Amino acid sequence: MLSQLGIDLTDEVITKVVNAQQWAIEKVLLVVRDKLDVYLSEQRNSLRPEADQNRGNIELIFFHFLKFKGQGHGASSTSE
Repeated sequence: MLSQLGIDLTDEVITKVVNAQQWAIEKVLLVVRDKLDVYLSEQRNSLRPEADQNRGNIELIFFHFLKFKGQGHGASSTSE
């Protein structure tokens, strides 16, 4: 599974983890965390332009709604 994430462990590291050598698994987990941080950062950056575009579309729709309502086409409230 780790090789699918691009993490190659040497036989020595695997032996240390299997034998529960002190700090062996922690070192492996730090490498995994670094890989995941890079992956998540890339995902956020690739989604950001789409999110910005969607926010712009919502702002544009809201602006047109206010403009349309301001021309007397929207529902008006009456007070008694």
